Amino acid sequence: MIDWDESTFILVGQSLVDGHLPYVELWDNKPPGAFVPFALTILLAGRHILAIRLLGAACVLASAYLTFLIGRRLWGSRAGVLAAVMAVVFASLAPGGQPTMTETLAMVPVMAALAILIMCRHGAGTGFAAGLLLSLATLVRTNLVCLLVVGGIDLLIRSAARDRARVARLVASYALGALLPPVLVSAPYLVTGTWRILVESAIVAPLYYADLERGPGAALGALLATLAQYHLAIFIGFLGGTVLAARHWTTQVGPQRGQTLLLYACVAAVTGSMIFGGPFYRHYVIQIVVFLALISGHFYSTLLRHRHVRPVIVLLAVGLAFPAWVLAAAYWDLGTKTLRGDQDVVYQLADYLRAENVRREPIYLLDYHLVYWLTETQPLSRVVTHPSNIVRESVLEVAAAPGATRESEMTRLLEMHPLFIVKKANTWYVDAHPETKAILEQALGRDYELVRNIRGALVYKRKADRLSEARPAPPLEVRAPGAPPRFARGQPR
Repeated sequence: MIDWDESTFILVGQSLVDGHLPYVELWDNKPPGAFVPFALTILLAGRHILAIRLLGAACVLASAYLTFLIGRRLWGSRAGVLAAVMAVVFASLAPGGQPTMTETLAMVPVMAALAILIMCRHGAGTGFAAGLLLSLATLVRTNLVCLLVVGGIDLLIRSAARDRARVARLVASYALGALLPPVLVSAPYLVTGTWRILVESAIVAPLYYADLERGPGAALGALLATLAQYHLAIFIGFLGGTVLAARHWTTQVGPQRGQTLLLYACVAAVTGSMIFGGPFYRHYVIQIVVFLALISGHFYSTLLRHRHVRPVIVLLAVGLAFPAWVLAAAYWDLGTKTLRGDQDVVYQLADYLRAENVRREPIYLLDYHLVYWLTETQPLSRVVTHPSNIVRESVLEVAAAPGATRESEMTRLLEMHPLFIVKKANTWYVDAHPETKAILEQALGRDYELVRNIRGALVYKRKADRLSEARPAPPLEVRAPGAPPRFARGQPR
């Protein structure tokens, strides 16, 4: 396991393959489209983490190819090639660049839509395709709804000289393309009568998550720090490309200006959504890597055209030094462990639990929750599909029951008496809440015994004199129609 968000996407994707709609059996606060690529990969390739990683690699390559097409159209083949190479390199070296994340998936429809808007003549088909693709991206990453607005404004501005009837058809086709994916996604929930779960999980919960107690100043600082550490070369290239664009502004014809403005509007919109959209995590930067790579490609290709090879080499070398060293060290460690025959702790834990839990009784994984997938078991409740959800009371209000608290939910889960409980010595998200930690430790001391320490994964087994079988989770409470969720704010993942 590299990233526990990826593990969560895999679990919900598997649930989708098993015939359950997202949020109904397993829960996460991502939009429903985030889980579909994982479900399709599992359906085609089975339970293989390599297939999941190949999905991410394919998305990076697809985004890079589209980046090449756009860069070639705007600034020539050399700029396109440089932009594509940098898109692959810096998306892979970014934090979160090795697992398959929603940012990686969403960039494919985003870049496809951008390529259509820049390279194709604006008409009803163009509008429909762009709206469809940007809507699909929004169903993977909610904050990318900002690009739907940007794409619509771009179509309006650059088609303003046309007659009103053609503009109306263009707007209608764009709106139709944008509405089609959410309508298709909503249909199964409407048919099954679970539409309230969809609305609360995909719309209400993310809005409250975005209102956590962290200001835009902290998010901006974290964004700039991430760019300085992992993306320095393309950030410098972005600044240099911006200077070039400003210098050549007066010599550009109308369409070129519009295409350049569209590119910068995308950068501004996505960056703004990250800064003002709640807590910032470093892997969010993957959403702007392709845009930075595009503009950097223009800058570095201009330097090479003027035979400034040495500055290009120095800038790229300095910018790549830190992220390449971090990734190389990680793979060196992985390689040495593989040569020694050491399995990752997740696989060792899965092997142990498969052998000791033949009946597949319920287990509770506070860490390493990919093991659910590897052992074909299920989380105790949909709340802890992502383990840290148990301390986020805004999530509990939607995924558990109205008025649920982290203490009441921890108590409820432990009263099911799972056969095994697995945690690290320091499970940070529980340790941050002393009352919740005390409930867990009391239950472990009273009802469980430590039976195995697998490379830091502490495995507790239910004592023989306790319940012989775990109790099922009580049914979910249904909120009265119109009753708003009482969200508690400030619960970061």
